[in-house]
Amino acid sequence: MTNPSAEFALQTPSEERLAEEARPQAVTPLTLIGFLMGRRSAILDVAASPHALALGGVLVLSAGFAREYDGEDLLHEPWHLLIPHGASLLTAFLLYMLVRLTGIGKTQQPPAFFRGFPMFLRLYWMTAPLAWLYAIPFERWMSPGDATLWNLRLLGIVSVWRVVVMIRVIGVVYGAGPLWRVIATVLLFGDAVMLIAIRFVPVPVLHLMGGVRMTESERLLQGTTLLLQIVGFPSLLILLIMTLAPTATSWTPIKFSQPSRVHGTTWLLAALSILIWRFILPVTQPEQQRRRVAEQLIMARDFPAAFMFMSKHDQTDFPPHWSPPPHVAQPNPAPPLNDLIEVLIEESTSEWVRAVFIEKFRNTTEQTLTPYGFVSDEWLSSTLRILDRLPLSEWLPDDEWRRAEALGFLRGLSSDSNRTLSESDKNCLKRIVEKLPPPEAVKSEVIGQD
Repeated sequence: MTNPSAEFALQTPSEERLAEEARPQAVTPLTLIGFLMGRRSAILDVAASPHALALGGVLVLSAGFAREYDGEDLLHEPWHLLIPHGASLLTAFLLYMLVRLTGIGKTQQPPAFFRGFPMFLRLYWMTAPLAWLYAIPFERWMSPGDATLWNLRLLGIVSVWRVVVMIRVIGVVYGAGPLWRVIATVLLFGDAVMLIAIRFVPVPVLHLMGGVRMTESERLLQGTTLLLQIVGFPSLLILLIMTLAPTATSWTPIKFSQPSRVHGTTWLLAALSILIWRFILPVTQPEQQRRRVAEQLIMARDFPAAFMFMSKHDQTDFPPHWSPPPHVAQPNPAPPLNDLIEVLIEESTSEWVRAVFIEKFRNTTEQTLTPYGFVSDEWLSSTLRILDRLPLSEWLPDDEWRRAEALGFLRGLSSDSNRTLSESDKNCLKRIVEKLPPPEAVKSEVIGQD
């Protein structure tokens, strides 16, 4: 049976490495701090401790709480807490394969290859405390745009920090070199994961002409993802070439003379990182539970029940800056906004509920009421029915140029040969046009703003 303290075979180690390999100490809370700072001795202590794998699993669970305590209903959907475990298992194994295959793949047999993964996984999981930073509730202190900006900054800080730590870990544990090769290998992996994540995470659609007006948060997300894609794809090719470049020496996994243990205070710290949420969740989870109920009703198209439920509560009873579906700036928003608005007009709702959805509709009219918009006749028909029943103040664009464009589009719609209007739509359009301000008033407003 293989001794767990001798997970890898060491080939011709230097005297310096032998001395360090023989000195593993207990993993203490200071060891965790030293590990995140890239201290060589701390990395070796964690690598030499088989029990650090269980410790890392607990820390990853605490990171799941930090990510989701104010983002998901954990009482009814506790599986969100396990997403970090699944994602990290997959990404750790992929990075491990990349490291082993590029650095020492030709010299490793399959049994030794897979036996080495537990040590790599505990090193990978030991970066989990960095995710505790995600628990900072920017949304409760800042405007939506500022909160999004700081969340993106924090994501960038944590991502770069993790990359730097893993570069250091691979250099220490595998004696990997040259440094540029290690950096290229880790960056290649991080770049690929980032591009895949961008592909599957919904972000606002880029509208070039007559687009939906986005919030400040949506514009920040759109700009950030676009920038990352512009930089990420070319760098992927460059990093791949650097990673595949041959090196003079192979990367040799380390072997320890004896295993290290996890100190009791470290287990206590890990336990506290879980137990502390017992005092935080009662504050944040009621908001998430109400959010979940409202969103489920909306997605089930039970709009009257959704409006009634939301109207029973103040807006502050829901998560800060929460925007209920449909998310009109994202591709294929569901459910269709016009279907929801037609029901909203008939329902008696609280002022804030009506304002939230009318604002969404107001933003989309800037795309619908323009000759550059690409909307179906069915969607235009439902929009006309809504405009006929709403006061002008709730749908006319604020921007004077867009207002003039919308009014001109409506006045010329009846003679538009590209549109086929039913008699009912024509009657709606006639009543809408009769309520519109005269062209001279709009023109003077535009000139005054020029």
